[in-house]
Amino acid sequence: MSRLSEIVQSVGPLGLYQLARLVCRNSPRILMYHRFSEYPQQGLTSAGAFEAQIAHIKRHYEPMTLRDLTRSLFENGRIPPHAVVVTIDDGYRDFYQVAWPILKRHKVPATLFAATGFIDRRLWLWPDKVSWLLDNTQSIRTEGIACGPVFLEAGPIDSRRKEQYWHSLIGFFLSVSDEEKHQYIDALADQLGLELPEQAPKAYEACSWDELIEMERDGLEVGGHTVTHPSLGRVTDEQAEEELKGCFDALTQHLGQNNRSFCFPNGTPHDFSARLMGKVEMAGFVNAVVAFHDREGVNHRYALRRHGCGESMFQFHKAVTGLEFLGDRLRSRSLTSSAAANAADRSLEAQL
Repeated sequence: MSRLSEIVQSVGPLGLYQLARLVCRNSPRILMYHRFSEYPQQGLTSAGAFEAQIAHIKRHYEPMTLRDLTRSLFENGRIPPHAVVVTIDDGYRDFYQVAWPILKRHKVPATLFAATGFIDRRLWLWPDKVSWLLDNTQSIRTEGIACGPVFLEAGPIDSRRKEQYWHSLIGFFLSVSDEEKHQYIDALADQLGLELPEQAPKAYEACSWDELIEMERDGLEVGGHTVTHPSLGRVTDEQAEEELKGCFDALTQHLGQNNRSFCFPNGTPHDFSARLMGKVEMAGFVNAVVAFHDREGVNHRYALRRHGCGESMFQFHKAVTGLEFLGDRLRSRSLTSSAAANAADRSLEAQL
């Protein structure tokens, strides 16, 4: 943790969080979650942490679905003060088991983005395949294994190496086309001497359609997350359209007609574009979110920024109070001022 983060963590509870909340009362924040567990587990949000966060949102904010926020922002022009949206990606069953009962108990609305092929049990998500392969490999053979530019060294795979390899492999797979990505994952399984299960193992299983129907009936908003969860920035136009339309049609078929929100898989600046935003709208979705935050906040209907949350209460408070958003604005202003100063210097030099 940086020195600045340590200072913020110390000063936050003494009034900084409250000040940020007041300053940002008219700037809605969209929070982003993924996986959940009953007890603390690396990479997952525990029931205890999530309950504390949801109870805090209920006390101090105006929680709403993404669909309702979009309507307020772009149609009604009236945004309630302290608006916050809780969003959850992918559609894992641990949301239904752990997070949904907490949201329901506190009567806090939320938006879940479902990858429909995952819900159909026709596939499991590719990052989980990488996790499964590494979890089921205790040691790499003598000569090591090359997967593109990533080299898995010979010897035992401890927790440190597993995390290092996972991040390296995920980063590489996100840099290639969707087709190449799946070819590399299959080749990696072969080199490790493992056979990937056809169905997602229990640790990675999805909600069922019946569970989504039940939750939507009780107030959950279910949005789209494509069919197979590719980076839309790494597929052809035709595949992108199939992913979007297929997802929208599956949601309509199983859950009925409704205004539906969308989430770009992976959601970095490399995973969407103005062209893809137009395709999302053409497919029938009423908005879209990405997976990063900057000074743009909720300015773009089909590229709404989000703030990551999870087990860390420090990160949660930075995100929900708007402190993170204020930091984005200050950094942007500083960069703009610096660029303007440099331009002025160049102009002066030219005159001299």
